Amino acid sequence: MNNFSGIAFQPEPDLSEAWCAGVNPPFLTIITRTQGRRPHTLVEVLTCLAAQSDTDFELLLLGHRLDAETEHLMAGLVDDCPFWLRNRIRYIAVEDGTRTRPLQIGLKAARGAYVAVLDDDDIIFAHWVERFRDASLAMPGRVLRSNTVVQIVDTVSVNSLPGLRAEASPEMQFPKTFNFFEHVLENRSPPMTLAFPRQLITHAGISFDETLTTTEDWDFFMRCASMIGVADASGITSIYRWWNRGESSRTLHLTDEWRENHLRIWKNWDSDYFRLPPGSTRELVTLLQEHAAFKTELLRQQQQGAILELDLACFRLSAEQRLKSANLRLCWILESTSWRLTRPLRAFGRLFSGGQEILAASLRDATLEQVEDLVFALYHSRSWRIAAPVRILKRLFTWPRQLAVRR
Repeated sequence: MNNFSGIAFQPEPDLSEAWCAGVNPPFLTIITRTQGRRPHTLVEVLTCLAAQSDTDFELLLLGHRLDAETEHLMAGLVDDCPFWLRNRIRYIAVEDGTRTRPLQIGLKAARGAYVAVLDDDDIIFAHWVERFRDASLAMPGRVLRSNTVVQIVDTVSVNSLPGLRAEASPEMQFPKTFNFFEHVLENRSPPMTLAFPRQLITHAGISFDETLTTTEDWDFFMRCASMIGVADASGITSIYRWWNRGESSRTLHLTDEWRENHLRIWKNWDSDYFRLPPGSTRELVTLLQEHAAFKTELLRQQQQGAILELDLACFRLSAEQRLKSANLRLCWILESTSWRLTRPLRAFGRLFSGGQEILAASLRDATLEQVEDLVFALYHSRSWRIAAPVRILKRLFTWPRQLAVRR
């Protein structure tokens, strides 16, 4: 493998004017940033580019903070590419900044009519560029959006060399068509699914926000979408790889950092005009109607919940009253003449069967069901049945007195 003496790998500034003066600019500029940590995946990216059905593109390979040894390795990977592809690759060294810095430099150095970001660990199909071109002809001047599938992968060793293994089947996790309001909440379009019209973006003054350490692509995409709209390109054109283990943007940055960047992006959008692309008004009206209906239903449920809580409180009050009434009936039985007269009979029975005398004080923590069951058992007990004549005689003696009181 050759070293970095090749012209294609000399760091160079924005050469848009020189390119336009001598050679027709390509349809697409592909920006690929790399830290050189996964050279085996970059080989696959270069292989995918070599297989494109539409080869009207250039590749900007931006090495972010690479040492001399890693740059030498990157040069060897490009030297292994076909001659026509090597001549369309430019290497640009980026020595500082966050992960957004290479994108900013790549955008300034781009020569193509459209610009796309392709990470060094994702896979694109052979018609990736072709579908972007078809969409640009159908709806020129808009952000072009294709579809992708997500696949979990892992790095494994194959014959002592690093390789990749799929850990799951590809899944459709992103919407087939672009919806502006869904994307306001979170990014639903990975970088390799998008291509941006370079001149319109340059004239509008849209650039990447280098203060963001994550979600920089989402912020850039939505600001472009609000200015010039989005054109959907049908079909799946790529595989978006999620790493099962190892280093990725999801592992390098903490959850709080992702959340902080989200809040900063929303604040930036809120501080400036944020246009709605064509077709958004109808969607906005639908969302507002659904929101109003949801609030109405929520209020109804809350009111119904208040009624249910009131019913529950009444039920609890009723239960307390029932428990109080059951305890009074129990005390009346235990303190009655009938129960006191039959106490020796129960004491004699306990000599053979065991058990203890029932006392009202021992039933203070009893539940309503327990007290009612005990009252029922006492009413049907042998002691209560034997003492029935006592209760009858007592009623006969007290009846004339009660009648006189009533008169």
